[in-house]
Amino acid sequence: MRSDAFNNRIAIIETASSLLRATGSIPLLDEVAEHAGISRTTFFRHFPDRGSMLEAMLERSIDKLEAAVTGMEQSDTALFDLLALLCEGASTELAFVNYCWDSSQRDEKAGAFLNRALARACSILESPIRRAVQAGLCRPDLTPRDIVLAAPMLSGALRGRTAEEREILVARVISLLTEGIRKR
Repeated sequence: MRSDAFNNRIAIIETASSLLRATGSIPLLDEVAEHAGISRTTFFRHFPDRGSMLEAMLERSIDKLEAAVTGMEQSDTALFDLLALLCEGASTELAFVNYCWDSSQRDEKAGAFLNRALARACSILESPIRRAVQAGLCRPDLTPRDIVLAAPMLSGALRGRTAEEREILVARVISLLTEGIRKR
């Protein structure tokens, strides 16, 4: 991929993510193109539809998770730090979380993509979980899938009516999760 094409693709993904955080809803494709400073044709050259753009956004989020894990490699508490990052990040992206889940239920292709993305996220979480277990910080039966099970709980917390209420609910979810996985 040419460098300008690569830069346009990244600009689209980052712009869509920024608009999502700012508005709390999935942005219109034309809106993303306009804010990214590219034409509709350039946008559609990279992403033929909304689903493909959202898939790229999810991949980018998982890339960021992987980078965070790499940056915390030597920390026994990395798992707890990652949980807080995941919860806080999701609190600004409720529409994205819901859209991915709803799409995966309706569309076989979207479901397959989400399953691959979850498998990758679980793979990334294995090392921090193993370190936390070895350090005696969390229960020995904890698996990456257990962390994924927390997503519906987080989604419920994100339904608070105001930003302040969502912040309080997310903090409660973080507390419940971290206390629930600690070794007793």
